[in-house]
Amino acid sequence: MTVVGCASDTDSGSSSATAASPSSSVVITGPEGTATMQNPAPYLSLWNPCSLPKSVPEAVGLEDDPRTVQLNPWQFCEYHTLPDHADDPSYGITVGVTTQAFDQVKKNSAYSNVRPTTVGQEHPAFIADRQGVGSGAGMGIGWGTSFGTVTVDTAPLGGSGPFDMEALLRKFVGLAYPYVPR
Repeated sequence: MTVVGCASDTDSGSSSATAASPSSSVVITGPEGTATMQNPAPYLSLWNPCSLPKSVPEAVGLEDDPRTVQLNPWQFCEYHTLPDHADDPSYGITVGVTTQAFDQVKKNSAYSNVRPTTVGQEHPAFIADRQGVGSGAGMGIGWGTSFGTVTVDTAPLGGSGPFDMEALLRKFVGLAYPYVPR
């Protein structure tokens, strides 16, 4: 079952970044990035990945019309481009949040060629190739939080124009990271 909904815009136009908070029913399973077990809290009580300010998706050419997908123990927010011409590259970015611990997500079979990286101010993360559907394979970056794990995945959706998938992914993560609860 898929539930589709909308999120309100939280962009106030200010340049200061403030992290959203998951609801008070979320269990903190470790300090930032060190959750070592699956969070027993309901996954729908976690931070809403569609709550990013609209300036974040717009900065990488994505429409500000995200689609929410909920699949226990995950919540996803899916953004996509709307190219001007048929040859323009088309891609999507999906932001996911889960109650699963970071090490558990790194072992997810959807990821291959998993390697270490960092996000934010040297916060440990992974970058990996993402199994493709439709137009092809993508890439993903994931990092642990005190309540579970956040992932950001990108994939081509069509068009023939090239784009640097890793650069796009890293730019989006860099812009989104300050708004994600630690």
